[in-house]
Amino acid sequence: MGRGLAFEGVDVSFGLSLPGDGGSWDSAVASLKRVLGGFVPNEGFCMAELPLEAFISGPGNEGFLLRGGLETAVRARTPVKDVCLRLGRPFIDSDCPTGSYRAAAAECRALYDQYAPAPPPGAPAARIAVAAKPEISAFLLEFPLAFAYGTRERRHLDRLVRDLAGLPLAIAFFNPGWYSLRVIEALREKNIGLCLMDFPSPRDGRGDVAGSAPPQFDMATSSLVYLKFHGFSPDRATPGELEARIASWIPRIEALALQAQTLRIVFQGGGG
Repeated sequence: MGRGLAFEGVDVSFGLSLPGDGGSWDSAVASLKRVLGGFVPNEGFCMAELPLEAFISGPGNEGFLLRGGLETAVRARTPVKDVCLRLGRPFIDSDCPTGSYRAAAAECRALYDQYAPAPPPGAPAARIAVAAKPEISAFLLEFPLAFAYGTRERRHLDRLVRDLAGLPLAIAFFNPGWYSLRVIEALREKNIGLCLMDFPSPRDGRGDVAGSAPPQFDMATSSLVYLKFHGFSPDRATPGELEARIASWIPRIEALALQAQTLRIVFQGGGG
């Protein structure tokens, strides 16, 4: 596979995007390691992307490790050290009842206050991470193709950005209409990461890629760079396909790391 990645002064984690039930962490990691080879840093996979609903478990969230397969991942051979939470319907659906939306936004703030990364040495201890439990390094908003670039959608996004200000946000737009200089500059101004995405190439007769993929951007809009590989399935790929996808990103990731403090590289299996 060639050389791996090593960065000075950048917080780098490789991770898996998991459904609510978590799946098998160790077997998924083993499959990806066979494909990625020397590309993976020595610390391996130590980050999980989970839906917000899988992270919450009752009053005070005392038992969150028991939900979403996270407990298995934390106790795996390569344990999870931090998580990214995918924010679902209350945030993505602009028609979500106001009460549900505000409760979800308040939950995000409460979780981050409790499980935020520990401050660097010498920095004020504004938040304290819970020992032996993974930290929250990012919150991910994934807007589907139907979320077009329109007045109503922009107002909804403005509300989200305002209500979640101060949290480490990454936003993925599947609709190409959002990829404009105006949007990029607005994200940069508010220190919000544009989620960079890689998709499998279309195959005749396979139907693995639906519709048109959003354009690829190699641009850091915040101190957080979040790169997500969709459809990264060792069981379904043709020989050399996944290796080629990774190889094409190595110099681009190295360039992005020069602009970032936090770098998360996440793999989602299946059809994307």
